[in-house]
Amino acid sequence: MISIKKKDLENLISYNLAVGVHKGTPPNKVTFDLVVSEHGMVIGLRRPEPHEMILNIVTGAYCLDTRIFDQVPVVISGKQEYSLPQTVLTLATSTNIRAVEMPGWMQISTPDDLQRVDQVLTKQ
Repeated sequence: MISIKKKDLENLISYNLAVGVHKGTPPNKVTFDLVVSEHGMVIGLRRPEPHEMILNIVTGAYCLDTRIFDQVPVVISGKQEYSLPQTVLTLATSTNIRAVEMPGWMQISTPDDLQRVDQVLTKQ
């Protein structure tokens, strides 16, 4: 589950093709770092080094068009599930996809996370 602020989503959908990213500390050890060009375009995913503390974390928010359905869905290695971030990367090899910063994004993975987000939203 995630929490995203309205203004972040409005910014995201102002682009034809975009992926929401949050610069921050990864919520778990399996988080990938989204590689972004100097012009703000998505160019890859990489597994970060253990000492790296600030990553471009994919938020799960996307602005895509029908070209995503032309891509072969990427299966996560060792699992029987598809990965939208990796499938979006296949599209990024043929067209520009903007990485859009979403500073208001908050990961919700635990009951403690939910309490923290509730406190933040209650104060606004």
